[in-house]
Amino acid sequence: MQPLISLCMIVKNEEKNIKRCLDSVKDLVDEIVIVDTGSIDKTVEISRSYGANIYSVEWHDDFSEARNKSLDMAHGKWILFMDADDELDKNDLKKVKEILNDDDEAYFFKTINFVGNSPSYETAINMNLRIMRNRPEYRFIYPIHEQIAVVIQNVNPNAKLINTDIKVYHYGYLNYEVQNKNKRKRNMLIINKVLKNNPQDPFMRFNLGNEYFALEDYSKALDEYMISLKNTFAKTGYLSKLYVRIVLCLNELGRYNESIKMIENGISYYQNLTDLYFLKGYILHIKKRYTIAERMFKKCIEMGDAPDDLGFIAGTGSYRAYYALGKLYLELEDYDVAYKNFVDSYNNNRKFKEPLYDMSYILLITKPLDIAMNEIEKYLDPNIYEDKILLIKIFMRFKRYDVCLKYLNELILNNTINDEVLYLTGNCFFNLKNFNNAYKYWSKVGKDSSFYENIVPDLILLNIIKKDNINEELKYIKKIKPKLYDVMLRLMILSKGEMPTTLSDDEKLSSEYEDIIFEILERLLYLEEFEIFEKGLNLLNLINDNKVLLRLGKLYYKYGFYQFACDEILRSMKLFNIYDKEALAILDEKMD
Repeated sequence: MQPLISLCMIVKNEEKNIKRCLDSVKDLVDEIVIVDTGSIDKTVEISRSYGANIYSVEWHDDFSEARNKSLDMAHGKWILFMDADDELDKNDLKKVKEILNDDDEAYFFKTINFVGNSPSYETAINMNLRIMRNRPEYRFIYPIHEQIAVVIQNVNPNAKLINTDIKVYHYGYLNYEVQNKNKRKRNMLIINKVLKNNPQDPFMRFNLGNEYFALEDYSKALDEYMISLKNTFAKTGYLSKLYVRIVLCLNELGRYNESIKMIENGISYYQNLTDLYFLKGYILHIKKRYTIAERMFKKCIEMGDAPDDLGFIAGTGSYRAYYALGKLYLELEDYDVAYKNFVDSYNNNRKFKEPLYDMSYILLITKPLDIAMNEIEKYLDPNIYEDKILLIKIFMRFKRYDVCLKYLNELILNNTINDEVLYLTGNCFFNLKNFNNAYKYWSKVGKDSSFYENIVPDLILLNIIKKDNINEELKYIKKIKPKLYDVMLRLMILSKGEMPTTLSDDEKLSSEYEDIIFEILERLLYLEEFEIFEKGLNLLNLINDNKVLLRLGKLYYKYGFYQFACDEILRSMKLFNIYDKEALAILDEKMD
């Protein structure tokens, strides 16, 4: 009997992901076909435990070639495509067989791509073809970001390709997955091979732009996107997202007038693409055109989220729009209306925690502390560990370490003591300048814990302040954050009254060191460790970056050292002719 559905996958070293994927579809498919391109972990062993048919092939930097091999080996009437780092929504399992119809040729599912450090509200949404009829004439094209829908339409112009609301969660764009597999380098290598033969290919230019975008090189990303747009002559599956990404790049580069023009161009093609209206509201807010920005965000809520096949930014017609309104009203100090919108934002997406911070801020400046705590606890349950930790992090953001210690003490008294609790407790004491208690709790955190990595920079500062030995901590940080090690080593040398070697004469590398140096300097200012702060200022002489005086002036201003702030800003203007609107406003406010 011919299997009804064949699962076709290509894999390599996916032992951490593949079980989750296969568990999500094992009760749906009748055959599992896996093409392995060179795994050296337990991927093949795990796959065999699910009864998969495994085919090992040599990898030729061509995803379509590997996928087509899996199609050659499939016997099902229908083909289901999944990646090892995908997971079918368990609530949609039954829907899959229910949608299969002899009149249809293929089905798109809604792929929810998690981005950032962990699966949460930060997502990008795509509609991807996931199920199609098993026909020999349907084969993938493009060696990367492989496509088959266009092939089906070319072979069979009358084919019905149906969008569904079936959800697949994709974990492959989380930071640790991208870094561990070195995806950016791999992807760019393959894309550039394609572009060598066809330099104007708009789809590959779009994908190359996406790689630069992920690397936060918005200038190069924009260049690629504009080439793609110039050579895209019809509405394609990626065109709506191309417009959104161009606007995002222009915004990152501060080119807001161009961004508005691009938004209008995009809206002329896609009147229901809520993302563009949302981004227009964002720009208008930046330009302090509050009334029009408010109108734009309200329009987004009326429109709702963009259709799944067009939208790119999740929540622009729902929780993000409410949140944007809340931030707008907060800036206008209309606290009641801001609070209501933050509540609406949170209620629209409980995974989106940022509104809770803004709600807490409003409560703390408008209510007595006990009332503020009671109000925010209506949205979080202090009896649930995860909620209590979130409460601690919320109050920590506003430097209410007394409140944080109250919650932490409750956990400790209930014998809920782990590395996270120890880390947060030590952090509170450190920020309260109670260094002995900070060290007491931090010293109990396991050195193999992820929290230990967060402790080490402050632990080194603490030991420099106490004039203790820091060799052990330096050795640890050297392995995981070599640039931080470089800075901390030199701070230690400076604290002893000696002058260390230069960090870097290269401007780009100096800029990376600059961020680390200013983070340390700000920490020392906050802790009022002025003696070490004065010595730490010499770190700025070890890099080649003419923006440091302006940045130092702003740091002084933040902590109330207004004369020092004006002095450094004036030096920046005199020596390097570097200043900005914020700096001029400081001078205007504080100079006699």
